[in-house]
Amino acid sequence: MPRIERFLPGTNVGDWSTKRSFGTPGWYSDAPTIATPTEGDQQVAISWSAGNTNGLAVTGWKIEQHNGSSWSTLVSSQAAGTTTYTATGLTNGTSYKYRVTALVALGDGADPDGDSVSADSAVKVPRGVPGAPGTLSLANGSPTHSAINLSWSAPSSNNGASITSYKIERSTDGASWSDVVASTGNTNTTYSNTGLSGNTEYHYRVSAINAAGAGTVSNAPTHTTADPNPSISTTGSPTERTYSIGGTNYKSYTFTASGTFNVTANPNSSTFDILVVAGGGGGGGYSDSRGGGGGAGGFRTTTSTGSGNTTVTIGAGGGTTSMFGYEGGTGSNSSIANGIAGSGTTFTSTGGGHGSGPSTNGGAGGSGGGGGDASAWGSTTGGARTASPVQGYDGGDSAGNGGYHYGGAGGGGAYGEGRNQLGSESSPSTDAGGNSFSQVLAAGHGGRGLFSNYADGTTDTHPPSAASAGIRSFAGGGGGSCVTYLGFIGGGVGGLYSQLVSNSFTQSGMFRATATTYVNNGAVAMYGAGSGSGNGSTGHNAAATANSGSGGGSQCSGSSRVSGAGGSGIVVIRYAVV
Repeated sequence: MPRIERFLPGTNVGDWSTKRSFGTPGWYSDAPTIATPTEGDQQVAISWSAGNTNGLAVTGWKIEQHNGSSWSTLVSSQAAGTTTYTATGLTNGTSYKYRVTALVALGDGADPDGDSVSADSAVKVPRGVPGAPGTLSLANGSPTHSAINLSWSAPSSNNGASITSYKIERSTDGASWSDVVASTGNTNTTYSNTGLSGNTEYHYRVSAINAAGAGTVSNAPTHTTADPNPSISTTGSPTERTYSIGGTNYKSYTFTASGTFNVTANPNSSTFDILVVAGGGGGGGYSDSRGGGGGAGGFRTTTSTGSGNTTVTIGAGGGTTSMFGYEGGTGSNSSIANGIAGSGTTFTSTGGGHGSGPSTNGGAGGSGGGGGDASAWGSTTGGARTASPVQGYDGGDSAGNGGYHYGGAGGGGAYGEGRNQLGSESSPSTDAGGNSFSQVLAAGHGGRGLFSNYADGTTDTHPPSAASAGIRSFAGGGGGSCVTYLGFIGGGVGGLYSQLVSNSFTQSGMFRATATTYVNNGAVAMYGAGSGSGNGSTGHNAAATANSGSGGGSQCSGSSRVSGAGGSGIVVIRYAVV
């Protein structure tokens, strides 16, 4: 309501000379109310609501601004129907406040009592988004194949509001960006981005954040993560292969000749799977005497996460013995030394023991060689395996019975020792292929070998194919030879015998014989092992397959009368590709 004093002269006579003279109406409006202003970039927006008009309409609004030191009029009279105003051209970072006066159609429109002037607004500080940060730099993180370190400096201007954090973005093409972190939550000017893909180029940019939001982005440098896979160089011309097992990709290096394997960097600490197979022993024998098959070379595996230059040595297979020879040659060791084996360390597989001739025991080695002939139908002892660490099995003993001489077989890399003879004398039977065969008078069958999928990723099973030897199957024992004066004869089959296999065989092509024909000796040698011979022109006395590490077959008679050489060794190294 209008106050009564507005209709009467002021009680102070001095007021009568002012607008408070007798009879001046009292219809000045009550003060408007200013809402909380909203700051922006170089501006502040205000709004207000009118007070009670007290019977006389408001004709306009006077708007004033205080810049921290004094008041100034922004608008002398804004239209009465507009109760908002935005002050522009302000200085970011400076404090401002505002007041509004309601004007009416009396005098200059302002209430002389000041009752039509609003209270001061809340103080506001205009601000904008920050400027661009200082130069962004990128460097290798740790590990280098999956982390990149970022560093920058704060913007030269925060544009009116303190910087509270930073936004970091990443791209792989420089066009499509995604947030690494929308807000770091602090004002640190370094950041390490981890969990990245190896051998990949990344782009980065950074923007500062204040109360106004994220500002101008920085420069956008690039950096390429290191290759996470080992850096490798070789000599010796190993065969390189790539393959996949269960979704894991591998790369392998197969050494069939001595050389080097130099790991100059292993940033992801990749694990190397290593297979080392030594050379197999050569078969023994003598003219018209039973001989022992060569033992398999040692078969060993290990792992390493090391680096450095590794010397790879491939052991040769043991040599042969001629018509009047006795013992075959012992296989040579295979090894890796230094580098991934460890500085000053050699990881060795021992060469296979030689097969023996008349009156001699089998040679010791990774696996033992078979024993040779003995006088008075007696026996000799198979060679002993390397026991610390175990790398194979013992060779088989020779045996004699009346007119039969059975040569001992070479020990294999797995399951069983070389077999001294197969079964006892029996009448011919018929195999699954309809062929006549006999279990009698067959010399010792070489010990069964071992498998590895390191070279090509293929997992093989017994009995392996011939093509598997030296790639997936290794270290079979050589077959012994046999001499008889009674009819049925047979040389031992390389790599056949194991304690897991029955002594009865019905495979077509094995020990096929009648009372008037010789056995088909060594037709199905396995793991690359050489089969032994029987007396007569059909003897095999076969050499083992190169790089199989298997033993050679024994000789006794026949046209060549030369034993089989042992297979050379092999080294295979592989790692999982990241």
